Amino acid sequence: FDNALLEQVFGKLSTLLQPDEVLPEASPAYRLSLACGLLYKFLLKHAPKEEVNEAFKSGAQLLQRPLSSGTQVYQTQQQNYPVTQAVQKVEGMIQCSGEATYMNDVLTTSNTVHCAFVGATKVAASIEQIDASEALRQPGVVAFYSAKDIPGTNTFCDPNFGYEPEEIFCTTPVRHYGQPVGVVVALTADIAKQAAQLVKITYGQQSTKHKVLPSLSDVLDMSPEPEASRIIREVSAKPGKLKCSTTPDKTVRGVLQIGLQYHFTMEPQTTVAVPFEDGLKVYSATQWMDHTQSVIAQMLQIKAKDVQLQVRRLGGAYGSKITRGNQVACAASLAAQKLNRPVRF
Repeated sequence: FDNALLEQVFGKLSTLLQPDEVLPEASPAYRLSLACGLLYKFLLKHAPKEEVNEAFKSGAQLLQRPLSSGTQVYQTQQQNYPVTQAVQKVEGMIQCSGEATYMNDVLTTSNTVHCAFVGATKVAASIEQIDASEALRQPGVVAFYSAKDIPGTNTFCDPNFGYEPEEIFCTTPVRHYGQPVGVVVALTADIAKQAAQLVKITYGQQSTKHKVLPSLSDVLDMSPEPEASRIIREVSAKPGKLKCSTTPDKTVRGVLQIGLQYHFTMEPQTTVAVPFEDGLKVYSATQWMDHTQSVIAQMLQIKAKDVQLQVRRLGGAYGSKITRGNQVACAASLAAQKLNRPVRF
Protein backbone atom coordinates (compact mmCIF):
# COMPACT_ATOMS: atom_id res chain seq x y z
CA PHE A 1 0.00 0.00 0.00
CA ASP A 2 2.91 2.31 -0.69
CA ASN A 3 1.67 5.37 -2.59
CA ALA A 4 4.60 5.38 -5.04
CA LEU A 5 4.00 1.72 -5.86
CA LEU A 6 0.26 2.28 -6.31
CA GLU A 7 0.91 5.13 -8.72
CA GLN A 8 3.11 2.81 -10.78
CA VAL A 9 0.40 0.11 -10.73
CA PHE A 10 -2.29 2.44 -12.05
CA GLY A 11 0.14 3.83 -14.61
CA LYS A 12 0.90 0.31 -15.87
CA LEU A 13 -2.76 -0.74 -15.84
CA SER A 14 -3.71 1.86 -18.43
CA THR A 15 -1.09 0.47 -20.83
CA LEU A 16 -1.65 -3.23 -20.13
CA LEU A 17 -5.40 -3.09 -20.71
CA GLN A 18 -6.48 -2.32 -24.27
CA PRO A 19 -10.27 -2.71 -24.51
CA ASP A 20 -11.61 -3.12 -28.04
CA GLU A 21 -14.27 -0.89 -29.56
CA VAL A 22 -17.25 -3.02 -30.53
CA LEU A 23 -20.73 -1.55 -30.42
CA PRO A 24 -22.95 -1.78 -28.46
CA GLU A 25 -20.31 -2.39 -25.74
CA ALA A 26 -19.29 0.62 -23.65
CA SER A 27 -16.45 2.77 -24.98
CA PRO A 28 -12.83 1.60 -24.44
CA ALA A 29 -12.09 4.74 -22.38
CA TYR A 30 -14.99 4.01 -20.03
CA ARG A 31 -14.07 0.34 -19.62
CA LEU A 32 -10.45 1.24 -18.91
CA SER A 33 -11.48 3.73 -16.22
CA LEU A 34 -13.90 1.12 -14.83
CA ALA A 35 -11.06 -1.41 -14.46
CA CYS A 36 -8.96 1.17 -12.62
CA GLY A 37 -11.92 2.02 -10.40
CA LEU A 38 -12.53 -1.64 -9.50
CA LEU A 39 -8.87 -2.10 -8.55
CA TYR A 40 -9.05 1.07 -6.43
CA LYS A 41 -12.19 -0.26 -4.73
CA PHE A 42 -10.40 -3.56 -4.01
CA LEU A 43 -7.41 -1.74 -2.48
CA LEU A 44 -9.64 0.45 -0.30
CA LYS A 45 -11.43 -2.62 1.02
CA HIS A 46 -8.29 -4.60 1.95
CA ALA A 47 -5.99 -1.78 3.08
CA PRO A 48 -5.34 -1.41 6.84
CA LYS A 49 -7.80 1.05 8.36
CA GLU A 50 -5.05 3.44 9.41
CA GLU A 51 -3.88 3.64 5.76
CA VAL A 52 -7.21 4.92 4.42
CA ASN A 53 -8.51 8.42 4.94
CA GLU A 54 -11.92 8.42 6.66
CA ALA A 55 -13.43 10.34 3.73
CA PHE A 56 -12.48 7.56 1.28
CA LYS A 57 -13.60 4.47 3.23
CA SER A 58 -17.10 4.48 1.75
CA GLY A 59 -15.52 3.85 -1.66
CA ALA A 60 -14.86 0.25 -0.62
CA GLN A 61 -18.45 -0.50 0.35
CA LEU A 62 -20.94 -2.21 -1.90
CA LEU A 63 -23.89 0.01 -2.73
CA GLN A 64 -27.08 -1.04 -0.99
CA ARG A 65 -30.10 -0.76 -3.25
CA PRO A 66 -33.29 -1.40 -1.27
CA LEU A 67 -36.56 -2.22 -3.01
CA SER A 68 -37.77 0.91 -4.77
CA SER A 69 -41.36 2.09 -4.92
CA GLY A 70 -43.31 4.79 -6.65
CA THR A 71 -46.71 6.43 -6.65
CA GLN A 72 -48.56 8.10 -9.48
CA VAL A 73 -51.52 10.35 -8.67
CA TYR A 74 -54.23 11.10 -11.22
CA GLN A 75 -56.68 13.98 -11.02
CA THR A 76 -59.95 12.47 -12.19
CA GLN A 77 -63.64 13.28 -12.13
CA GLN A 78 -65.60 10.36 -10.72
CA GLN A 79 -68.88 11.53 -12.20
CA ASN A 80 -67.38 11.00 -15.69
CA TYR A 81 -66.13 7.44 -15.11
CA PRO A 82 -65.08 5.38 -17.02
CA VAL A 83 -63.81 8.50 -18.86
CA THR A 84 -60.72 9.85 -16.97
CA GLN A 85 -60.63 6.73 -14.79
CA ALA A 86 -57.09 5.47 -14.14
CA VAL A 87 -56.69 1.92 -15.43
CA GLN A 88 -53.60 -0.20 -14.83
CA LYS A 89 -51.73 -1.21 -17.96
CA VAL A 90 -52.62 -4.84 -18.74
CA GLU A 91 -48.99 -6.03 -19.02
CA GLY A 92 -47.52 -3.53 -16.58
CA MET A 93 -46.81 -5.95 -13.73
CA ILE A 94 -45.09 -8.66 -15.76
CA GLN A 95 -43.06 -6.10 -17.71
CA CYS A 96 -41.79 -4.39 -14.55
CA SER A 97 -41.00 -7.71 -12.87
CA GLY A 98 -39.08 -9.06 -15.87
CA GLU A 99 -41.50 -11.93 -16.46
CA ALA A 100 -42.62 -10.61 -19.86
CA THR A 101 -40.92 -12.47 -22.70
CA TYR A 102 -39.43 -10.90 -25.82
CA MET A 103 -37.97 -12.33 -29.02
CA ASN A 104 -34.60 -13.20 -27.50
CA ASP A 105 -36.32 -15.07 -24.65
CA VAL A 106 -37.54 -17.74 -27.09
CA LEU A 107 -36.04 -21.07 -26.01
CA THR A 108 -34.18 -23.03 -28.65
CA THR A 109 -32.46 -26.41 -28.75
CA SER A 110 -28.76 -26.99 -28.07
CA ASN A 111 -27.88 -27.12 -31.79
CA THR A 112 -28.80 -23.44 -32.27
CA VAL A 113 -26.24 -21.32 -34.16
CA HIS A 114 -25.60 -17.58 -34.06
CA CYS A 115 -24.96 -14.93 -36.71
CA ALA A 116 -22.87 -11.80 -37.29
CA PHE A 117 -22.86 -9.48 -40.29
CA VAL A 118 -19.69 -8.79 -42.28
CA GLY A 119 -19.73 -5.06 -43.05
CA ALA A 120 -18.17 -3.14 -45.94
CA THR A 121 -15.65 -0.45 -45.03
CA LYS A 122 -15.28 1.51 -48.29
CA VAL A 123 -18.28 3.63 -49.18
CA ALA A 124 -19.19 4.08 -52.88
CA ALA A 125 -16.75 1.31 -53.88
CA SER A 126 -17.80 -1.78 -55.82
CA ILE A 127 -17.20 -5.23 -54.31
CA GLU A 128 -14.98 -7.42 -56.46
CA GLN A 129 -14.44 -10.45 -54.25
CA ILE A 130 -15.24 -11.79 -50.78
CA ASP A 131 -12.80 -14.26 -49.21
CA ALA A 132 -14.17 -16.00 -46.10
CA SER A 133 -11.66 -18.87 -46.07
CA GLU A 134 -9.77 -17.67 -42.99
CA ALA A 135 -13.00 -17.10 -41.06
CA LEU A 136 -14.28 -20.57 -41.97
CA ARG A 137 -11.10 -22.15 -40.57
CA GLN A 138 -11.81 -20.77 -37.08
CA PRO A 139 -13.04 -23.31 -34.50
CA GLY A 140 -16.80 -23.04 -34.05
CA VAL A 141 -17.52 -21.31 -37.38
CA VAL A 142 -20.22 -23.19 -39.30
CA ALA A 143 -20.83 -21.24 -42.52
CA PHE A 144 -20.61 -17.99 -44.44
CA TYR A 145 -23.35 -16.75 -46.77
CA SER A 146 -23.43 -13.83 -49.21
CA ALA A 147 -25.72 -12.64 -52.01
CA LYS A 148 -24.82 -15.58 -54.27
CA ASP A 149 -26.32 -17.99 -51.71
CA ILE A 150 -29.78 -16.38 -51.81
CA PRO A 151 -32.18 -18.50 -53.90
CA GLY A 152 -34.73 -15.71 -54.44
CA THR A 153 -34.69 -11.91 -54.33
CA ASN A 154 -31.85 -10.15 -52.54
CA THR A 155 -33.99 -7.48 -50.88
CA PHE A 156 -35.37 -6.88 -47.41
CA CYS A 157 -37.70 -4.04 -48.43
CA ASP A 158 -40.57 -5.05 -50.73
CA PRO A 159 -41.50 -2.29 -53.24
CA ASN A 160 -45.10 -3.56 -53.05
CA PHE A 161 -45.19 -2.16 -49.51
CA GLY A 162 -44.19 1.30 -50.70
CA TYR A 163 -40.47 1.19 -49.88
CA GLU A 164 -37.41 1.50 -52.06
CA PRO A 165 -35.82 -1.97 -52.37
CA GLU A 166 -32.65 -2.46 -50.31
CA GLU A 167 -30.21 -5.32 -50.62
CA ILE A 168 -29.84 -7.90 -47.85
CA PHE A 169 -26.21 -8.43 -48.86
CA CYS A 170 -24.47 -5.74 -50.88
CA THR A 171 -23.64 -6.45 -54.54
CA THR A 172 -23.82 -2.91 -55.97
CA PRO A 173 -21.51 -0.03 -54.92
CA VAL A 174 -21.50 0.25 -51.13
CA ARG A 175 -24.14 2.69 -49.92
CA HIS A 176 -22.97 3.22 -46.34
CA TYR A 177 -20.19 2.23 -43.97
CA GLY A 178 -20.81 -1.18 -42.44
CA GLN A 179 -23.35 -2.24 -45.07
CA PRO A 180 -23.60 -6.05 -44.79
CA VAL A 181 -21.96 -8.03 -47.57
CA GLY A 182 -22.51 -11.40 -45.91
CA VAL A 183 -23.20 -13.22 -42.66
CA VAL A 184 -21.00 -15.53 -40.58
CA VAL A 185 -22.76 -18.38 -38.78
CA ALA A 186 -21.07 -19.91 -35.71
CA LEU A 187 -21.73 -21.87 -32.53
CA THR A 188 -21.74 -18.70 -30.38
CA ALA A 189 -22.38 -15.02 -31.04
CA ASP A 190 -18.85 -14.07 -29.89
CA ILE A 191 -17.21 -16.55 -32.27
CA ALA A 192 -19.36 -15.20 -35.13
CA LYS A 193 -18.39 -11.58 -34.38
CA GLN A 194 -14.68 -12.42 -34.18
CA ALA A 195 -14.77 -14.47 -37.39
CA ALA A 196 -16.61 -11.67 -39.23
CA GLN A 197 -13.51 -9.49 -38.77
CA LEU A 198 -11.42 -12.08 -40.66
CA VAL A 199 -13.47 -12.00 -43.87
CA LYS A 200 -11.45 -10.22 -46.56
CA ILE A 201 -13.26 -7.96 -49.03
CA THR A 202 -11.60 -6.88 -52.29
CA TYR A 203 -12.94 -3.55 -53.55
CA GLY A 204 -13.00 -2.26 -57.09
CA GLN A 205 -13.06 1.31 -58.28
CA GLN A 206 -14.42 3.80 -55.79
CA SER A 207 -16.93 6.33 -57.08
CA THR A 208 -15.89 9.95 -56.67
CA LYS A 209 -19.37 11.24 -57.47
CA HIS A 210 -20.33 11.39 -53.81
CA LYS A 211 -17.56 12.25 -51.37
CA VAL A 212 -18.03 10.81 -47.87
CA LEU A 213 -18.51 13.58 -45.30
CA PRO A 214 -18.48 11.82 -41.92
CA SER A 215 -18.42 14.93 -39.71
CA LEU A 216 -19.81 18.45 -39.55
CA SER A 217 -16.31 19.85 -40.14
CA ASP A 218 -16.11 17.95 -43.44
CA VAL A 219 -19.43 19.42 -44.55
CA LEU A 220 -18.35 22.95 -43.69
CA ASP A 221 -14.97 22.50 -45.40
CA MET A 222 -16.66 21.26 -48.60
CA SER A 223 -18.98 24.24 -48.83
CA PRO A 224 -17.81 27.13 -51.06
CA GLU A 225 -19.35 29.50 -48.52
CA PRO A 226 -18.87 27.95 -45.07
CA GLU A 227 -20.95 30.61 -43.35
CA ALA A 228 -23.92 29.88 -45.63
CA SER A 229 -23.91 26.20 -44.68
CA ARG A 230 -23.98 26.82 -40.94
CA ILE A 231 -27.32 26.32 -39.28
CA ILE A 232 -27.86 29.11 -36.79
CA ARG A 233 -31.07 29.45 -34.84
CA GLU A 234 -31.76 32.90 -33.50
CA VAL A 235 -34.36 33.21 -30.78
CA SER A 236 -35.77 36.68 -30.28
CA ALA A 237 -36.99 37.30 -26.74
CA LYS A 238 -40.65 38.23 -26.37
CA PRO A 239 -41.00 38.38 -22.61
CA GLY A 240 -44.54 39.73 -22.54
CA LYS A 241 -45.28 40.67 -18.94
CA LEU A 242 -41.87 39.49 -17.72
CA LYS A 243 -39.24 42.17 -17.33
CA CYS A 244 -35.97 40.94 -18.80
CA SER A 245 -32.71 42.75 -19.45
CA THR A 246 -32.35 43.95 -23.03
CA THR A 247 -28.67 42.96 -23.04
CA PRO A 248 -27.53 39.40 -22.23
CA ASP A 249 -25.03 38.65 -19.47
CA LYS A 250 -22.91 36.60 -21.87
CA THR A 251 -22.83 36.28 -25.64
CA VAL A 252 -21.54 32.98 -26.98
CA ARG A 253 -21.04 32.04 -30.63
CA GLY A 254 -19.54 28.85 -32.01
CA VAL A 255 -20.17 25.44 -33.51
CA LEU A 256 -21.38 22.46 -31.48
CA GLN A 257 -20.19 19.21 -33.04
CA ILE A 258 -21.61 15.85 -32.02
CA GLY A 259 -19.84 12.65 -33.05
CA LEU A 260 -21.29 9.57 -34.72
CA GLN A 261 -24.26 8.01 -32.95
CA TYR A 262 -25.11 4.35 -32.44
CA HIS A 263 -28.88 3.86 -32.69
CA PHE A 264 -29.50 1.62 -29.69
CA THR A 265 -33.12 0.65 -29.12
CA MET A 266 -34.31 -0.80 -25.81
CA GLU A 267 -34.47 -4.20 -27.52
CA PRO A 268 -31.96 -4.89 -30.33
CA GLN A 269 -32.99 -6.02 -33.80
CA THR A 270 -33.55 -9.69 -32.96
CA THR A 271 -34.69 -12.78 -34.85
CA VAL A 272 -34.92 -16.45 -33.94
CA ALA A 273 -35.58 -18.66 -36.99
CA VAL A 274 -36.48 -22.33 -36.50
CA PRO A 275 -37.02 -24.87 -39.32
CA PHE A 276 -40.57 -26.20 -39.07
CA GLU A 277 -42.18 -28.80 -41.38
CA ASP A 278 -41.84 -27.41 -44.95
CA GLY A 279 -40.99 -23.87 -43.86
CA LEU A 280 -39.83 -21.74 -40.95
CA LYS A 281 -41.08 -20.45 -37.65
CA VAL A 282 -39.68 -16.93 -37.36
CA TYR A 283 -39.74 -14.98 -34.11
CA SER A 284 -38.87 -11.44 -35.20
CA ALA A 285 -38.83 -8.12 -33.37
CA THR A 286 -40.77 -6.37 -36.13
CA GLN A 287 -43.48 -3.72 -36.16
CA TRP A 288 -44.68 -4.76 -39.63
CA MET A 289 -45.27 -8.50 -39.61
CA ASP A 290 -46.73 -9.01 -43.11
CA HIS A 291 -43.84 -7.06 -44.66
CA THR A 292 -41.27 -9.22 -42.83
CA GLN A 293 -43.13 -12.39 -43.83
CA SER A 294 -43.23 -11.27 -47.49
CA VAL A 295 -39.52 -10.46 -47.86
CA ILE A 296 -38.45 -13.74 -46.19
CA ALA A 297 -40.75 -15.76 -48.47
CA GLN A 298 -39.51 -13.98 -51.61
CA MET A 299 -35.87 -14.35 -50.55
CA LEU A 300 -36.22 -18.12 -49.98
CA GLN A 301 -38.64 -18.63 -52.92
CA ILE A 302 -41.25 -20.27 -50.71
CA LYS A 303 -44.90 -19.48 -50.09
CA ALA A 304 -45.77 -16.84 -47.51
CA LYS A 305 -47.88 -19.40 -45.62
CA ASP A 306 -44.71 -21.42 -44.98
CA VAL A 307 -43.21 -18.51 -43.03
CA GLN A 308 -44.97 -18.58 -39.67
CA LEU A 309 -44.16 -15.22 -38.11
CA GLN A 310 -44.65 -14.80 -34.37
CA VAL A 311 -44.34 -11.54 -32.42
CA ARG A 312 -45.22 -11.54 -28.74
CA ARG A 313 -44.22 -7.96 -27.91
CA LEU A 314 -41.53 -5.39 -28.75
CA GLY A 315 -39.23 -3.52 -26.42
CA GLY A 316 -38.96 0.14 -27.35
CA ALA A 317 -38.57 0.44 -31.14
CA TYR A 318 -39.47 4.09 -31.89
CA GLY A 319 -40.11 3.11 -35.51
CA SER A 320 -36.71 1.49 -36.09
CA LYS A 321 -38.35 -1.95 -36.29
CA ILE A 322 -40.63 -1.08 -39.21
CA THR A 323 -38.14 -2.12 -41.90
CA ARG A 324 -34.65 -2.24 -40.30
CA GLY A 325 -35.24 -5.56 -38.59
CA ASN A 326 -36.10 -7.24 -41.90
CA GLN A 327 -32.42 -7.45 -42.85
CA VAL A 328 -31.65 -9.41 -39.67
CA ALA A 329 -34.75 -11.58 -40.15
CA CYS A 330 -33.80 -12.42 -43.74
CA ALA A 331 -30.20 -13.30 -42.86
CA ALA A 332 -31.28 -15.54 -39.97
CA SER A 333 -33.95 -17.24 -42.09
CA LEU A 334 -31.47 -17.91 -44.89
CA ALA A 335 -29.04 -19.56 -42.46
CA ALA A 336 -31.85 -21.61 -40.85
CA GLN A 337 -33.03 -22.95 -44.19
CA LYS A 338 -29.51 -23.69 -45.47
CA LEU A 339 -28.38 -25.47 -42.30
CA ASN A 340 -31.76 -26.90 -41.25
CA ARG A 341 -31.15 -25.90 -37.65
CA PRO A 342 -32.32 -23.07 -35.35
CA VAL A 343 -30.61 -19.71 -35.78
CA ARG A 344 -30.44 -16.81 -33.34
CA PHE A 345 -29.41 -13.37 -34.57
